[in-house]
Amino acid sequence: MLLELFGWSELTSTYSSEEQARVRSALSGQGIRYKLKTVNRSSPSAISPSRRAYTGTYGENQSLSYEYMFYVKRGDLDAARGVLGLSSSL
Repeated sequence: MLLELFGWSELTSTYSSEEQARVRSALSGQGIRYKLKTVNRSSPSAISPSRRAYTGTYGENQSLSYEYMFYVKRGDLDAARGVLGLSSSL
């Protein structure tokens, strides 16, 4: 991903909007800069056309529609993991 080329590392990802808000608040509260990428997993893309036009969203788990991916600068990765209670890098 392009962010990784510019010194950003993926910290965590979630499908929960509540968890996404908690992570944002925790990182902001500690002054840790972050980037948030939101991906709509049910929308079509150029390489993976959606069948939604044929089937709609019947039977799909709507809580998995959006994925939230957090990135922090490589130098802040261990501090950000500590704030969130994640294990540190090896």
